[in-house]
Amino acid sequence: MTRRIDIICLTYGEPETPGLIGQYRYSRSILKRLTRLISAIPKPVLPIIAIKRAIDRWRDQSEREFSSPLEPISKRFANDLQLQLSEHIEAIDLRVHLALEFRAPTFKDILQSLPVEEVDQVLVLPLYVADSSFTSGISKIDYQELRAKGVDWQDKIQWLSCPNGDAEFGQLVVDHVLTQCTKEGLQPEDLQSAHFVCGVHGTLLDPPEGLDNGLQTTLAHRDAVRSKLEPLFASFQVGWLNHTRGGAWTEPAMDQLGDTLARANAKPVIYYPLGFLADNAESLLEGPDALSGLPDLVRLPCLNNHPGLVTYYRRRISAFLTKQVSKSESLNKEMHV
Repeated sequence: MTRRIDIICLTYGEPETPGLIGQYRYSRSILKRLTRLISAIPKPVLPIIAIKRAIDRWRDQSEREFSSPLEPISKRFANDLQLQLSEHIEAIDLRVHLALEFRAPTFKDILQSLPVEEVDQVLVLPLYVADSSFTSGISKIDYQELRAKGVDWQDKIQWLSCPNGDAEFGQLVVDHVLTQCTKEGLQPEDLQSAHFVCGVHGTLLDPPEGLDNGLQTTLAHRDAVRSKLEPLFASFQVGWLNHTRGGAWTEPAMDQLGDTLARANAKPVIYYPLGFLADNAESLLEGPDALSGLPDLVRLPCLNNHPGLVTYYRRRISAFLTKQVSKSESLNKEMHV
């Protein structure tokens, strides 16, 4: 019988349109499932905060006529990954799904829809740069809740790690950045006088006990990219896209960095959302807004549906499955000795 493996890709899944109801549900879900991990917000207050955030996003995105590309990008990625896996791995029935952390279909929805008796393994693939309690950890909390309700896949479920400081992924990002700079008409000699600014998810410096803030894995990715890009630019900077609750956050915040660069009359500034795999409201709006005081700002897109990104994850999945086969064969040999 053909072995069946289901792959669940995870992304936040913000609403495509700025509709008020959709933004409210999205904001409330984030508050319940993520923000309350770091801040003890009373339950009765959650709807109030969610309404305020939804109204702010609705007004801002409506005025800009902004449509989030995150979900369409993620769907294309999942489809392309399915195609690549089907082309390169023929002996296994591989099925790729896309789950959204804060909207339907969620990780729980996908997992509960799978027939346990027919699936040999589930691989969870978080589409985030760095592992933390606020990225890949969200689905693990979901799974623990399902187990508490009697839904237990036992040893059938595995989480693949985020790229973090992986050298191959770092080189993919470097090549992407340089290609995008060329598309913007920037030659190598132009980069020598340009300032490279990375937009990265901010995080708590002192998270509550038991939570991984993801700082070390984020810095590992930064360092993998910085070692290749820093010599090419006048400077290599990181600006953190922070929130406000829970305590002290990473510094410098992106708006602080923007003020510093403006005072230094730094130009041109090339902005790249290093902490994101796919463009979204945070990378497209919040990051550039914090740098809006800079006269010569060049914005580069995220990896999005970069063919190299799909290939990178296909190779990682293939390597994981090959390693599993090798372990199984070794075990069989030991049992027959």
